[in-house]
Amino acid sequence: MRFGPTTLKTSVSMARGLRRPKLRTDLQISEQVVAGETSFVIKIPELFTFARYGPLEYSLLRLADGTRTHAEIAGAINQEHGEGSVTEEDVAEFIESINPNFLERGAAERNLAILEKIREERRERVNTSSLLYIHFSAWNPDETLERILPYLRWMYTRGFVIFSLFLFFVMGVILASDWTRIQRDTIAFYTFSNKSAYDLWIFWVLLFLVIGVHEFGHGLTCKNFGGEVPQMGFMLIYFGPAFFTDTTDMHVFDKTSKRQWTIFAGLWIEMVICALATLVWYFAPPGSFTGDLGYKLLLLTGVSGLVFNLNPLMKYDGYYALGQYLEVDNLREDSFEYLKLWVERYVLRQEVELPAVSKRKRRIFLTYGICASLYSALIIYVFGSFMKNVFVRWYGDWGYVATAAALYFMLRKRVNKVTAAIRIGWPHAKEKFMAWKMTRGQTVAVAAAGLLLVLPPTATKIGSEFVLEPGARAEVRAIAPGVLQQEGVHEGARVEAGAVLGVLHNAQLEARAASLTEEKALAERGLLAASGAGDMTAAQKFSAEYERVKVELAEALRKRDALVLRAPIAGVVTTPGVERRAGEYLAEGELFVILADRSTARARVLVRDWELQDVAEHATVKMNVRAYPYRTFSGRVRAMLPAAAAEEPVTAEKMPERAGRPLSNYFAVVLEFSNTDGALTEGMTGTAKIYGVRRPLAWQWARGGWRWIKSLIW
Repeated sequence: MRFGPTTLKTSVSMARGLRRPKLRTDLQISEQVVAGETSFVIKIPELFTFARYGPLEYSLLRLADGTRTHAEIAGAINQEHGEGSVTEEDVAEFIESINPNFLERGAAERNLAILEKIREERRERVNTSSLLYIHFSAWNPDETLERILPYLRWMYTRGFVIFSLFLFFVMGVILASDWTRIQRDTIAFYTFSNKSAYDLWIFWVLLFLVIGVHEFGHGLTCKNFGGEVPQMGFMLIYFGPAFFTDTTDMHVFDKTSKRQWTIFAGLWIEMVICALATLVWYFAPPGSFTGDLGYKLLLLTGVSGLVFNLNPLMKYDGYYALGQYLEVDNLREDSFEYLKLWVERYVLRQEVELPAVSKRKRRIFLTYGICASLYSALIIYVFGSFMKNVFVRWYGDWGYVATAAALYFMLRKRVNKVTAAIRIGWPHAKEKFMAWKMTRGQTVAVAAAGLLLVLPPTATKIGSEFVLEPGARAEVRAIAPGVLQQEGVHEGARVEAGAVLGVLHNAQLEARAASLTEEKALAERGLLAASGAGDMTAAQKFSAEYERVKVELAEALRKRDALVLRAPIAGVVTTPGVERRAGEYLAEGELFVILADRSTARARVLVRDWELQDVAEHATVKMNVRAYPYRTFSGRVRAMLPAAAAEEPVTAEKMPERAGRPLSNYFAVVLEFSNTDGALTEGMTGTAKIYGVRRPLAWQWARGGWRWIKSLIW
């Protein structure tokens, strides 16, 4: 499967002359959400040309209804999106930049554009612009797919999907029972040595049959969702044979799920074939033609489906699925172009401007561009080595010349471009070099500095073992003694802050509170009576008694209220067997339960004092827990404390000693990790890495060496 072009090179002279531009009413427009942003895909039906615009650009096109001039369109845009959004010149420039076929034109101009499209298709019928992607357009399958689709629409039902999943499950069970043999025979099946002509014939027949069904799966799915399929053909991808189906029309589908189904339809039907072939092989008599054919079909579809088609570095299904997942159109082309400009700017130090893209796209373009470039170079190297071995075996030393000639023939377009660029830039570079005179020492210094510059900056990493703790921990103890009458929690229960965990009964404390309440009332009445009688001596006596009773009552009431044990924090009960403690007597200060707030996890590690300068609060931390070896947790540095603090750090690393005494050359660093899914629990161990300031590796090595020398000299 491949996608067609998204631009059409035609003259814009007609667009420049339009004073009141008018957007065509027969264009197909699809509103989509890509990377969280709304965009509009516009298709020219007769040319199969697409373009994606943002809300502002689409608003401008929508206002181009043939009744407004450029100035009036700018005014309407500014009213809709705010003053100063665009100017008349911006509107004119944008109208000139769009495909003129988006606007109303005369029949002659439209026919001319269609004719140009036909000429381009003829030129592209055998496209060798890329050595790794050579395609041969064959025919327009749209009408054929239209006739076939009604008979196969049952395949786009929920029932067929469920049936397919059942087949995949059965296939997995069968293959797992004899997996060693499947692996061995798969390698032998794709090895062409010692194969008869019949085996080779069967291989190629099955291969083209499977590929054909695969591509028809893409085409039929695109048609099922309302798209058009203008091309099918043959191509060589990385020198391997393949068919292609032009399903570019999926760009106008309103839902991502439809585009994903179009991409994976070929692989899905191929895996259905693989499952059916597995059943045929499993139930057919051993050694029969049917069983042998089913087994070969199983080996062919399994490898091509799961290995070749899911490789995102080749323009197979995996590449287009990755593009949809990343929500990036033309991922390969844009990545190569951005990587090329990036190398010219930062490696070759040329004065070129990089496209304005987000940080996310910058990372995607550089990562994919580098990986795909290395993969392409690897394929060319392997193919070149194969040709060299063949030519040298045939022609001896002249085989090297033949190999060089063959590689030049295949790469001649790129070689010619590079040669032309060198020929143009060489005089200027030579002139600059001749004007730059340096001594030998300066030359060595510049070379050394350049070497350091090309080393990428990496973050300093400080690693240490750890034992996890909860983000917060609280002990609930009995403030007043009593018998546990009621408990409402159990081990592992999650409680909110202030929730009742248990209720204690203390008859003496309750009687004491009641008695003090009565004594307070008596003292208050006596004070009022003495004050009314003017007996100041008695009033002072009752006042002192009242204050004493008031203080004692407040303490008694505090302890009585403390008989209700509440959670000081939100967390999980970690005390085992707490649900069996009803009826027990809890002394004052005795532990009832321990709560742990596991919404965050904390680890305290030891960092050497000479590494402390690379540690900063809120620095990024990566953690690998032994319980989850394939998962990395991200966190931050919460605080830095002296290792000799009263709260000794929990760490698996032993404190260094000298003459039997610990050295205070370690500091405790508290790390904090989010634990919203509850995967982390206290007691887990692992390794944490604190990421410091990003500096070149040469700088880090030099600093480490300097520290070591200073430690010896000092």
